Order: sequence, then C-alpha cells, then structure tokens
Amino acid sequence: MKTTLLIIIIFCLAQQSFCQKKGQERIDSLFIALQKTNQDSIKVNAFNALSYEFKSNDPDTAIYFANEALALATKANYKMGTANAYLSLGAAAINLGKYEEALKNNYEALKIYDELLNAENTIDKSQILSFKARAYANNGNIYYDQGNYSEALKNNSEALKIREGIGDKASIAASYNNMGNIYSALGNYPEALKNFFAALKIKEEFGDKKSIANSYNNLGNAYYSQREYAQALKYHFAALKIRQEIDDKSGIASSYNNIGIVYDDNGNYSEALKYQLAALKIENEIGDAEGIAFTYDNIGLIYSHQKDYNKALQYFLHYLKSSEEIEDKSSIADAYNNLGSVYTTLGNTNDASLYLNKGLSMAKEVGSIDFIKSAYEEMAQLDSIQGNFKQSLEHYKLYINYRDSLFNEENTKKLVQSQMQYEFDKKESLAKAEQEKKDAETKRTRNQQYLAIAALGVVVLAVVIIAIIQYRSNQHKQKTNLLLQNEKQKVESTLSELKSTQAQLIQSEKMDSLG
Repeated sequence: MKTTLLIIIIFCLAQQSFCQKKGQERIDSLFIALQKTNQDSIKVNAFNALSYEFKSNDPDTAIYFANEALALATKANYKMGTANAYLSLGAAAINLGKYEEALKNNYEALKIYDELLNAENTIDKSQILSFKARAYANNGNIYYDQGNYSEALKNNSEALKIREGIGDKASIAASYNNMGNIYSALGNYPEALKNFFAALKIKEEFGDKKSIANSYNNLGNAYYSQREYAQALKYHFAALKIRQEIDDKSGIASSYNNIGIVYDDNGNYSEALKYQLAALKIENEIGDAEGIAFTYDNIGLIYSHQKDYNKALQYFLHYLKSSEEIEDKSSIADAYNNLGSVYTTLGNTNDASLYLNKGLSMAKEVGSIDFIKSAYEEMAQLDSIQGNFKQSLEHYKLYINYRDSLFNEENTKKLVQSQMQYEFDKKESLAKAEQEKKDAETKRTRNQQYLAIAALGVVVLAVVIIAIIQYRSNQHKQKTNLLLQNEKQKVESTLSELKSTQAQLIQSEKMDSLG
C-alpha cells in the first residue's frame, strides 16, 4: 500500500495543475495522515476523503481509494466507514455514467446508515443523518439523469426532510434546487420556480457566489420554458457574470448554452451559434460529456431553424449517440423527436415515423410532459403529410392537451405569485436587516451615553473625595499649627521667666557680694 501511495504522490507532484484543482493541500494532508497513523478508523476516513476529492476529475482513482476504505473498514468492523465507502463508490460511479452500479452502492450505504441509527449505543445521530441525506440526494440525481422523475422526486424529498430535521441550511438549498430541476423537466414550472426561489433565498444568506449563479441559471431556464424571454436573459447574464468572476468554466459553458438558446428562439441565429460553439469548446476542454451532448442538440436546432437540415441531422445524431453513452433517457427521447422532425421535413416518412414513435415511447417511460407534447405535435404533422387526417387530428388534440397542461392561466398566476413572494421575502429580509442595524446603532449610542455618564460620575466622585481629603488635611494642619503656636508661646513664656529668674539671681549675688 505504501508503494502505491508513493506512486500517487509522485503523480500528483508531476501533475501540479490537476492536483491544484483537486485541492493539493488537502490531498497532501490526507496522504500524511495515512502514513503517520496506525488507527484503522482514521485510515478509512482518509481513504474516503481522498475518494471524494478525486470523484469528479478522476473517478477511477476515486474508486481505488473507496475500495481501499471499504476493505479496511470491513476488516475492522467500522460500520460508519463501510457505509461512507459505499457512498464514495456510488459518487464515483455516477461520474463514470454507471448509474445502476451507483444506485446499488448507495442503497448499501443507506442500509448501514439505518442500522447505525437504530442501534442503542449510537450517540451522535446528526452526522449519520447528514450522510443518509446525501445518499438519497445522490439517488435522486441518478434517477433525474435517467429521466425517472418520480423516483428522483421521492429520493430528493427524503433528503430534504432529513436536512430540515437537522437544520443543514446549505444542503436544504441543494435539495430545493434539485427538486426545482425535476419539476422543470416535468413541465411543472410554477413548482420549479417555487423551489428555485427557496434555494436562492438561502444561498443569498450565505453569499456563496457559485451557488447563487446556479440558482440564477435555473431561474433563467424556468422563465425560458414559460416563454418569458426577457426574464430568462436577465437571469442567464447575471449567472454568466458571476461565473466569469470566479472562473467557473463548466458554469460559463452552461450560461453560453442557455443564452444561445434564447437568441435562437428570437431568430438571432448568428449570436445563438456563436454562444453554442463557445460552450462546446469549453466542454471539450474539460471533458463534460453531458454538456457536449446538450450542446450538440442546441447546434442541431439552430441549423434546423436555418433550414440547413443536413447539418441539423449530423448534430442530432451526435446528440443521440452522446445521450446513449451517458444513459440519459430524457435526452434520448428528445434526440428521437428532433430526428423525427427533420426527417418529416425532408419527406422521409419511414425514418420520421420510426424516430417519433421511439421518442414518444421513451418520453412516456420517463414521464416528461414536454417531450410527450413535442412527439404528438410532430406525429400530427407527419400524419397530415401522409394524408392520414383522422389520426393527425387525434395526435393534434393530444398535443393541445399536453401543451395546455404546461402553459395555462393558472400556471402563469402561480409563476407571478412565486416571483412576488420571493421579492416580498427579500425586501422584508432587507428591511429587517436594516432595522436590526438601526437598533444596534441606537443601542451602541445609548451604551456610549451610559458610559459617558458613568465616567462623569466617577470623575465627580473622585473630585468630591479629593476635596474631602484636602479639607480634612487643611483642618489637621490648622490644628497642628495652633498646637505649635501654643507650645511656642509656652516655651517663650518659660524662657522669659527663666531670664527674669536668672537676672534676679545675678542681682542677688551682686548684693551679697557688696554686703
């Protein structure tokens, strides 16, 4: 094991730019901890922490460390370490696109966390609950990526419930954000906005720029889906500005994507293509497979809107292939629909029917209202071209039903209510903060006044005491002087009497001498 660790340390030293991204100081401290400690629990925790550090940029290395943690924790019967190792394996598997393996590991972790929570000797349950919530959240993200939105909501709801119970505000915001994404995918935009604004409110309290930018991005997407393009651009440019400030490359690419989409809808194809190509360049640099698939779709749509159908087909096929590689069923359904639409326009009815039916089937499987709506719309057009007007009418009615479930007056009212509620809460929060500031200033001024009065009182008291002492001292001096004066007079009187007596004696002696 020491040899392997040494190799990895040398690798990190040789790849400084990579290790800096992973938090070089933290990684170094974890390696030092592994070398210096003999305690199995500390080693297990260090291995799990290393796995977490490498999970995004180097999932294979993350899996290596997680397996080391799992083996040692199992041997030492360290259940918390074992559960966390399964959680680390799940996180790394997600980034490798191995969703089923990730789910299996996460459920193993959840099983052990429940055993620990039910154990009588468990003292600190908050930490276990925090990890349990993370496992549920990870499952929710996997199901979301797979397009299984009902399970995604279920798991994220469990995570949110736990996090609210332990008061983990940052994680609560993350859960709101995840649920907002799921509701957006389902086409329930009022609920999506409600969750996004709830997440943003918490993030603004913490001042986390990256998280705030993510919330702006999500709000922009939700407004775009409701065809509120001005609001969408407002939030997307706000997100881009923050991401450029903090050099968040993945986030910058995402903002480029979304801004390009809005420009595409407004018919500004040159600007749309410029932003999408800029996004694709960054995504290729950082190896963002999901982002690359998404951008292929966006570029295909731009070429389709420009009636350059050959290039559109080329990029939609790239989109389908990339989506299949990462097992994103929702994106696969979308790619099928887009390919079917282009083939319909080109008059290739056989391929169009094939792809549109596949798209509808996949959209129903994942429960995406938006993609079901799109499939029925394209199928209605295809039926009309083929002269199957009765079937075209049926498909068009279904399209209208699903469309109206996404865009109706009630949804618009809820959307405005969510916006107004957020603005009201924000203003109320600012007003409260301002009032607290004023109260604090008033209290500080009052305290200063009290302090000044107290100081003046001390000075006055000191003056009085000094005056009393001075008065008593003067009185004592006067008495002393009076006594000295009396004594002086007595001495002078005595001297006078002595002189008189002496004179009399001298005179007496003279008389005696004469006699």
